[in-house]
Amino acid sequence: MSARVKAKKAAIRAETELINQKRAQIAECEKLEDPLSLVPMFKKFNKNGLNVDVSALNKCPEEFEEWAFQLIEKNMKAIYEETWGWNPDSKEAELLDESARFLFAYNSENQPVGFVHYRFEFDNLETKSFIYDIQLEEEFQGKGLGKFLLQAVEFITLKLKLDCVMTTLFKENVKGRGFFKHMHYQVHKTSPALMDPENEHEYDHEILYKPLVKKT
Repeated sequence: MSARVKAKKAAIRAETELINQKRAQIAECEKLEDPLSLVPMFKKFNKNGLNVDVSALNKCPEEFEEWAFQLIEKNMKAIYEETWGWNPDSKEAELLDESARFLFAYNSENQPVGFVHYRFEFDNLETKSFIYDIQLEEEFQGKGLGKFLLQAVEFITLKLKLDCVMTTLFKENVKGRGFFKHMHYQVHKTSPALMDPENEHEYDHEILYKPLVKKT
């Protein structure tokens, strides 16, 4: 066996081992009952006139499923209709997927006022917390709560030693793009416009991420 073939086989074995390690890492993350226990400073937001408690949940509470879906619909339906099209069944299934994890924000009357839907995922040799939704009731927007919830996911991700936080964002979502830019997110190499630059204007969305682990 030539040295070149041996090196190639060794590289394949190393990559396979890395993939297995990262998949096992995600599996352990998914077993966590309360990720906020890793970052307890994110259990309460008391700022800009808001007094909000935050809880980590491994599924959307049944009593708040309709509220969460209606909040997404209220905040996002128009943007979906301008891009991929609004599919309520698909969005509801996404919300109720067994991989979905949540941070719910509650007011002083213990009523939900916003949430983050995220998942622990692995692909392209990257472990990540993938943000599916950050949604707030209108009167709770623009007061730092969205930033606080996103930072909570970032710090959880950092504590778990995952590679990054990632999200998909519609180009039509000007407010959302400004928010993530302010939070120092950048376009990921797998974003459609970077994968297919000659046809970048044909794509309605981009993939943004914030790396949290320095590559060695």
